[in-house]
Amino acid sequence: MEIEDVRHEGDDEIVDAIVVSWNPYQTIHFPLSLIPQEIRDKISQNARLFARVNIGAADEKDLVFEDIKLPPEPKHPW
Repeated sequence: MEIEDVRHEGDDEIVDAIVVSWNPYQTIHFPLSLIPQEIRDKISQNARLFARVNIGAADEKDLVFEDIKLPPEPKHPW
């Protein structure tokens, strides 16, 4: 998924993201607390994350996110 923004909404931190394989034209919103604590400080605008998502869901509210992690570092060809 592609992170568009992390913002405060009241006392909550909300992530705005696009799950490209679900709908590349719709921004979805979920609590930052779904992202593991150890990688939250690396989450910013334009960040990319891997996650298992039920991309067959018909509506944003039905999406389930599991195993959220940072993508691996690119390997250099040399």
